[in-house]
Order: sequence, then structure tokens, then C-alpha cells
Amino acid sequence: MLAVKYTATLDCSNHDKDTAGPIASVAIVLRAVHALHEVYILVNQQIHSNQSLKTLDDGLKRFHKKKGAFGMLKISNSV
Repeated sequence: MLAVKYTATLDCSNHDKDTAGPIASVAIVLRAVHALHEVYILVNQQIHSNQSLKTLDDGLKRFHKKKGAFGMLKISNSV
């Protein structure tokens, strides 16, 4: 069973309007990646309990809820 619970909060009040959106998008993407990573770890378990299946379902729901943030990220050509 996975014991880590990710509950980070994001406060964009100290940022100007040009950076608050991208910062929020990055935070949402990180939450989506975290949820997907949790799902990956749980799927690779040999034996599942009711709790691990519930955690797996919750992780999938969190990922699907936040996956739209990947499209909000602005891709730049920085070398």
C-alpha cells in the first residue's frame, strides 16, 4: 500500500498576471504526473486489496481530472 499523500497547495498571489497562469499550470501538471506515478506503482503490485484498488481508482480519477493541464503548458524553444 502506498503511504504517501500529496496535498500541495499553490498560491499565485505574489506573482504577476503573466506568470500566475503558467505557474498554476505547472503545479497541476505535477499533480497529474504524481497521480499517474502512484497508479503505476499500484498497478505493478502482485496482490491487490480493497484498499489498494480504491487508491488505484482515486489516483486514476485525480489524473483524469488534471490531465487537461498538459495542453495549457506553453512550449518554448529554449536552447
